Amino acid sequence: MQRFSFLFSIFTLYLSTIFAQDFQVTNMNGYVVENPKFSIANGNVYLTFATNTKLYKFPVSGPQTPISDPINFDPSFWGPSVVDIAASGNYVYTIVNDYKYPYFIERIGYSSNAALDWNNFTIDTIQLTNYIPIRWDVPKVIASSQGNPYFFYYVFENQNDTSGLYLYTFGGKKKLDVYSPTARYEYGISPFVITKNNVDHIYVAYFIDSSYYFIHSSDGGQNFSQPKVIQNFKVMWPSDWFRNRFQLDNNGKLYFYYFYRYFGMPGPGQPPEDKMYHLVTSSTDWGTNWSEPILIDTNFYDLDFRIVENKFVKSYVEQNNLYIQSSTDLINWSDRVRVNSVDSSVMADFSTEVYNNKLAIAWKDHRTGNDEIFYRLMDIPTDVVENTIPAQFNLYQNFPNPFNPITTISFTLNQKAKTSLRVFDIFGKLIKEILNDELEAGEYNLEFNANGLSSGTYFYQLTSGNFRETKKMILIK
Repeated sequence: MQRFSFLFSIFTLYLSTIFAQDFQVTNMNGYVVENPKFSIANGNVYLTFATNTKLYKFPVSGPQTPISDPINFDPSFWGPSVVDIAASGNYVYTIVNDYKYPYFIERIGYSSNAALDWNNFTIDTIQLTNYIPIRWDVPKVIASSQGNPYFFYYVFENQNDTSGLYLYTFGGKKKLDVYSPTARYEYGISPFVITKNNVDHIYVAYFIDSSYYFIHSSDGGQNFSQPKVIQNFKVMWPSDWFRNRFQLDNNGKLYFYYFYRYFGMPGPGQPPEDKMYHLVTSSTDWGTNWSEPILIDTNFYDLDFRIVENKFVKSYVEQNNLYIQSSTDLINWSDRVRVNSVDSSVMADFSTEVYNNKLAIAWKDHRTGNDEIFYRLMDIPTDVVENTIPAQFNLYQNFPNPFNPITTISFTLNQKAKTSLRVFDIFGKLIKEILNDELEAGEYNLEFNANGLSSGTYFYQLTSGNFRETKKMILIK
């Protein structure tokens, strides 16, 4: 009987090893859990989250049991409003912001021995009537491969000329957006560092006044270039909670992922369109020039983008499940793979990192009845589906819109049919027939060049078999 029990235990352990997919990290017993932030170095995961100055350290493969005794990396803070973390080698860095009357406080911590010992100190205090905003994108800390940390945070001061984005290094702090007008509010701040010839090159993108800007330092953050426009927008809604991100592929090509929320003008008796646009642009000259963006999704508000072994990977939450898909061209995507092993257990908050050609994911999960942090290290799906047949006809909003003078019109067909795409002016006059041909089922992206046309409102109409739809676009020169 004992031998059977022993063999059954071994068999159960074997099954759990084979089929286990994710690991519970925290043991909060009903206490608040926020969006996890984590970093990986030397095979260790360093994870933390707001409302908790605790650090959960575990092997990159995952903790075998929930961690009940996390490291308290800053005892002077109990519940910070925002926290971020970065690791490189044995160095681990944190940045938190919180409110302690009568100040908003920005505070950093660091360890040089893999979180065994900690040093903490305050880098900025802002008196009431001014503030340090609570946001997803900042405060943020990044660390180079040499172990150098770069801390970013945002200050808003109503009465002074010091509002804006700040960078702190161990050499002091500096305001980065010195070329921007006073008291402007940057969104979607995205820092990135790459070491070239033993020098840290720092790249920062941010949205301000209907444009994405890009600045660069080639001397470890001592000096930054003037802002360069990545893309202009006319109608959009920015957010503090964007996951905008720089990524680098194995060939040294720089990618920038960003998204925006568009509220289209309604037709008679129709509600305004509310749609997310997730886009990726790239540069082969380290940001001097940027490609036309590729639209990778319009379905999900909360999406994350990574490059893993030269594969593009998007992660997103849909109906309380967390999924990933991969692509080699940003157009055709694999079947999605569910991350969480228990169906419909995921809250909206999640974070990702790349490790050894795999994707590490941490998320907030309520399968236990309490909100806890779960974690998984995943292989990337490779079964990319090309030329799939869409489930239905769709005509999408052109992008960009407004435009000058080139825009892209995308649509999907679910069966072979005679198809036309025509552009009309506001009086119904045919301006151009972009397409008139028999097409197979599939996805199509067509470019419309409005050179020679005047600024104004135009309509484009797709007719395919019994399907017909018209949408409006705006040309601004």
